[in-house]
Amino acid sequence: MQQPKSYTPTLSEGERQTIVSALAFLFPQIRGEFFISSAEFLNLSRRFLEMKPDAVSAREQSGTAAAKAVAAPSTPAPSPLENAPADLWAPNKEGTRVPPAEFETLNLVITGVKLSTKTTSSGAKFWKVDYRGGKANCFDEAISGKLLALSHRQDVAKVHVTRNGAYTNIVGIRA
Repeated sequence: MQQPKSYTPTLSEGERQTIVSALAFLFPQIRGEFFISSAEFLNLSRRFLEMKPDAVSAREQSGTAAAKAVAAPSTPAPSPLENAPADLWAPNKEGTRVPPAEFETLNLVITGVKLSTKTTSSGAKFWKVDYRGGKANCFDEAISGKLLALSHRQDVAKVHVTRNGAYTNIVGIRA
């Protein structure tokens, strides 16, 4: 009995994702027509997802291309800290952006942000922030801009708040 041939396709990242999406959509038809088990399908899908973009099998590379691939320096992986989300804090009274001594972190769906017609007792402007289940104030323009963008998408925002009596103030956001 002859061994089945193995092929290594060369795909762009977009093509690879399209194939995986199509396979997931067509799974019931593929399974019924070819009698493939769920485990086999998941293994095939996992192999597609783990493929490196533009991978070419060693058999298809010329000797020069293979040598260049070995000799080429690899790109260092970014450190986990570079990809870690950062917190943006409202400036304190000294003007430095550091977290306050006490705050809460909440996951909120922001539904609206608008500049208040009122000002603080010191004359500073602030923004009224509506979220599912409540209202808050924000005194920092950079944070309010991020909140406004999130309100258009109705995404969950991880925000840092302080409470002062009946008032909730947004003092930071996970960027």
